[in-house]
Amino acid sequence: MGGLTRRELLQRSAVAGGLVWAAPMLSSGRAWGQAAGCCACDGGDLIYAKFAPGNSQTCQNQCLQPGSIARFEFDCLVGAGLLGNCDDVNSNDDTASLAFGTGVTPYKFAIKSENSCYIVRCNEGFSVIYRWTASFNAEQYNGVPACSGNNDPCIFTDPAASDDDAMFQVYTGGTGPASTRCTGQVDDFRPTGQRCGSSNGVPCGCATPISGMYMTTKTLGTKLNFIEMELCVTQLSKINCVPLSC
Repeated sequence: MGGLTRRELLQRSAVAGGLVWAAPMLSSGRAWGQAAGCCACDGGDLIYAKFAPGNSQTCQNQCLQPGSIARFEFDCLVGAGLLGNCDDVNSNDDTASLAFGTGVTPYKFAIKSENSCYIVRCNEGFSVIYRWTASFNAEQYNGVPACSGNNDPCIFTDPAASDDDAMFQVYTGGTGPASTRCTGQVDDFRPTGQRCGSSNGVPCGCATPISGMYMTTKTLGTKLNFIEMELCVTQLSKINCVPLSC
């Protein structure tokens, strides 16, 4: 392979259209059952939520295109115990983090920063970042090139020097209700448990379900406007949250 780094190999395989994570290519509708920990959700439903200052504009998605997937208010999902808010998305912030309750599995996450969207999926173990502009109004994953200039869409190289600074980081081993699966630090809260993958070219290797995700735009030098997500939720009918009518 002529001295290629792991990240270069990862990007080449993604550009060639090959999966770097052994999970099915997923879209919308009913959820999936696959390898434990990183892309697993048996008998669940896919939902969309938006993590934004003031729980605003849930119906006005920009990065993801959830189509007919049911949309829920983020605060209701937190109140129902499906999510724990470890680090809020506030104006002029550059970090955020969430904990997932039992039966909640992340599928896609998108960071909106300035006019760009940065997206990761469980298909690649949350290790490959896809980028496009917020006005692109489509999701594109297959056959996209590495980013060069403003080409849209493209595969974006995480500028982090280490996993600890990666834009997307997945954690496992957090215990208790979702609301307690946070470190409780004064600043820059992170989920409890152990990091088991990141967008710094380290595919998710969680042996147990993902219990939290940390997100940051610090290395981009821009602010984090909001986060869009698609989650697989089991026993969705047993929560009191009502899907939004958009």
